Amino acid sequence: MGIKESAVLNNAFTFVNLTVITIVIVVGLTKIHVHNWHISPNEIRNLTNVTYNVGKGGFFPFGIEGTLAGAATCFYAFVGFDLVATTGEESKNPQRAIPMSICLTLLVCSIIYCAVSIIITLMVRFLFLFFRNFYSICYDDVEEKT
Repeated sequence: MGIKESAVLNNAFTFVNLTVITIVIVVGLTKIHVHNWHISPNEIRNLTNVTYNVGKGGFFPFGIEGTLAGAATCFYAFVGFDLVATTGEESKNPQRAIPMSICLTLLVCSIIYCAVSIIITLMVRFLFLFFRNFYSICYDDVEEKT
């Protein structure tokens, strides 16, 4: 494949990914419950058959440790930005294009990560988000877990 064909294929896959993310966000907006960000410690204590750490309740249930663990997980999603720098060298003005494209890509990805995280945690209580496939769990039985 040449550069142009590769770019067309890359743009097509990017369009599909952004379409799916947009659908996830729009459909998720119809299922949000603001109470999921205000779960009281009493509700946490009333749970039965829980063998894992479920936090303290409220908006910041796992404290700074949970935030750092989540940030470490998200860090690996941003590792692929070297591709932008590599392909940007083929542009007409790489000194301008590479920094601008990296900054715009970081901004768009950060906005998308925040939007999906907000929607998912408003759809389903954080107590149920410890599974590896929690996106599908959120949409499978969102009514049962709210």
